[in-house]
Amino acid sequence: NERGVAGLGWEATLLPLKVLDDGGNGSGEDLIEAIRYAADNGASIINMSLGGDAPCPQAVQDAVDYAYARGAVLVAAAGNHDDINTFNAEFFPANCDHVLGVAAIDSDGDIASYSNYGGHVSVAAPGTSIYSTWMGGGYGYMSGTSMATPHVAGLAALLRAYYPSYTCL
Repeated sequence: NERGVAGLGWEATLLPLKVLDDGGNGSGEDLIEAIRYAADNGASIINMSLGGDAPCPQAVQDAVDYAYARGAVLVAAAGNHDDINTFNAEFFPANCDHVLGVAAIDSDGDIASYSNYGGHVSVAAPGTSIYSTWMGGGYGYMSGTSMATPHVAGLAALLRAYYPSYTCL
């Protein structure tokens, strides 16, 4: 329609759930509720462009396991480091079992300077200067692992559509 942005998952049905408040803050309980709600309502791909510096809380892992057992592919941002000491930081829910943790790459295909990496990362995707919607309306360029994660979720949706018999189990 020559407006906005296009996603990778053609003809995909979206179930947007607000987990964070207007300031970008949220709780593990909100995330747990959203994961379970998405799984209960048939989500086959769950994109989580959010997270926190911590080991995967057991209650979050339980919600991830719940969705995974129902066939959902879960994808989460690996995190954007705050300083040189946090590149390899634990970042949930990307570090939970059964979650694809997504790092960001730049336009040269190199790991982005801000992207976390390490054992909680499964894959990397473009995350630098990504044209997207702005909070409050409009469009602009943003960078972060939260911008890379939807690329992986969209690809998972395409794969699920093309190979409907494939499962994550």
